[in-house]
Amino acid sequence: MTWDEDGLQSTHIEPQDEAARCCIDWFNTRRLLEPIDNVPPAEAEARCLAQTQMQALVA
Repeated sequence: MTWDEDGLQSTHIEPQDEAARCCIDWFNTRRLLEPIDNVPPAEAEARCLAQTQMQALVA
């Protein structure tokens, strides 16, 4: 990432920064995890949240 003379973040994104962001996004949201039935983490989190909310309604 680059910074301008005022110390503010520049709108220009270095290619390696973009590549890193893509890898992090994939790792956090789209990879499949065997321990959670081969679903992406974002989907597993949504399922868990829905289940927790349902349990709160029942209780």
